[in-house]
Amino acid sequence: MSDFVKAISEIDFKGMEEADEKLSKKGITMTEALNHFFKMINEYGYIPYYDEGASFNQETIDAIREGEDIISGKVKAKIYDTAEEAIADLMKD
Repeated sequence: MSDFVKAISEIDFKGMEEADEKLSKKGITMTEALNHFFKMINEYGYIPYYDEGASFNQETIDAIREGEDIISGKVKAKIYDTAEEAIADLMKD
């Protein structure tokens, strides 16, 4: 069984189109934005609001997606017990 569901909701079409355009300019899909929105509600228990002026470059967007992939298990990542252990690993290269 899939962890995803197709949902039907009544949404203001013009507002959705405007949001989709703005998200697209930041390299974020509507699905990604909605999934993040629900994650934030589940984590904090209220509707999240962001700084309207916040803008993310592609490197930041890629890093957020990579972090989500690591958390979900799609991408394997090395786990460190201490910051010192992580720094030592970085310094040996």
